[in-house]
Amino acid sequence: MKKIVLLMFVFLLISACALIPRKTVQIAWPDNIQYIEALCELDMAWKNTKYSGSMSLKLEYPDKLVVDVYGPFGDTVIHLEKDGEKYILATKEGSTSEEAEFEQDFGIKLSEFVDDLVLKDYGRGETGNKYIQKRLYKVKYDLDSGGDNSICWEMKDGNMCVTFLEAKFER
Repeated sequence: MKKIVLLMFVFLLISACALIPRKTVQIAWPDNIQYIEALCELDMAWKNTKYSGSMSLKLEYPDKLVVDVYGPFGDTVIHLEKDGEKYILATKEGSTSEEAEFEQDFGIKLSEFVDDLVLKDYGRGETGNKYIQKRLYKVKYDLDSGGDNSICWEMKDGNMCVTFLEAKFER
């Protein structure tokens, strides 16, 4: 009986923590980004899949990228790593070392994705918001003061938003 009560208490505590709204963090985004180490939230609606969860990101522009996406219990559900010519994308279903599969799956080259993360070649819309319009997709940035520190990709097969909770731009 004590175990059941304890388990119910732990469940309620975890549920209550999930309902606490996250406070928007003020991040000072540099003009020239060469390095990012960040904790993020990922929201993705892609083809027939929807996913929201935690993500870690480490980027050394232009050659190194490590992204880990975590499941609800902290397990890694996606691991993406690019280091020069080395590439691996691992999920619970399997892994690949073919970088072209990233473009096939997401409709964007990995090198373009990295460029988008460092805000390369962005423009400003009528409202002053940063964006990039590419041939097959659009990137919207909400990073300036008062923004929610997000980068969102809008593509033919869906969209993906990365909201930065913490970020540092120096090693």
